[in-house]
Amino acid sequence: MRSNSNTIPTHELYDRFERSIPFDLLPLEKKSSYDTFSYHRHAYYEMFLFFKGGGKHDIDFETYHVEDNTLHFVSPGQVHMLQRELDSEGFVLLFSREFYHLGSQNTDSLYELPFLHTNTLSPILKISPELLDTFKLSFTLMKEENEANNQDKAEVLRAHLTLLMLKVKRHFLEQNKNSIPNANPHSDLIKKFRVAIEKNFLVLHKPAEYAELLHVSAGHLNDIVKDMLGVSSSDLINERILLEIKRMLFHSDETVSEIAQVLNFEDVSYFSRFFKTHVGSTPKDFRMKIREKYQ
Repeated sequence: MRSNSNTIPTHELYDRFERSIPFDLLPLEKKSSYDTFSYHRHAYYEMFLFFKGGGKHDIDFETYHVEDNTLHFVSPGQVHMLQRELDSEGFVLLFSREFYHLGSQNTDSLYELPFLHTNTLSPILKISPELLDTFKLSFTLMKEENEANNQDKAEVLRAHLTLLMLKVKRHFLEQNKNSIPNANPHSDLIKKFRVAIEKNFLVLHKPAEYAELLHVSAGHLNDIVKDMLGVSSSDLINERILLEIKRMLFHSDETVSEIAQVLNFEDVSYFSRFFKTHVGSTPKDFRMKIREKYQ
């Protein structure tokens, strides 16, 4: 685990066990050292399947109740804390980006899934009764394979995982069809823009920089984003930067100046003005208020 007294703890998959495969699947009724009551990040993906729920799950300033027959998704970098009831039942699935993408030509596919790397859609999926057994079977098959010592184990696990993610995507899109823009010829550009922001927001802050990456003009990119999403390309970039600033103000003890440096703002005064313009309070005031709210 990478951590010190001033930063948000980041758990690595290899911190938890000695394994050659960056993948694991555990029954949730089994309490272990994994369970934590402090805010933290992961350098890997998590998917919780609850058959029987109880408690609460905080993910990036939103609190979700843990309910029966739900899936919860946590992406690398998101700050969360799960406080589940002792009698909760289900599974938790953990895997790295490298494990999922090994052998694939599309190394952005996880970024493209609508239930991962999102701060606009709920990371919770309610499972219909008729599909619950299907998802239970997928998790059970992966658990059995994970515990065995079979030849080509990693390949079989990856195949099961890919199939599961495609099933989840289908169900998620159906459940959120009114919140996701309909596909049109420009959908691919929007998807690539979101992926580029997630990968580069720490260092790239201007629409023109992303337009260059995507081989389009800044004006064309902004027009497409406005047409499809109703906001500007700057709005999407700033939204992601502001989320990271809020995470660091709440969960770390780094100074405003140090946070500005991490986010590659050369001028701390400009950083403070940027934050106040979009949030309505100074970084210091936000830190004080948000900590009072959640204490």
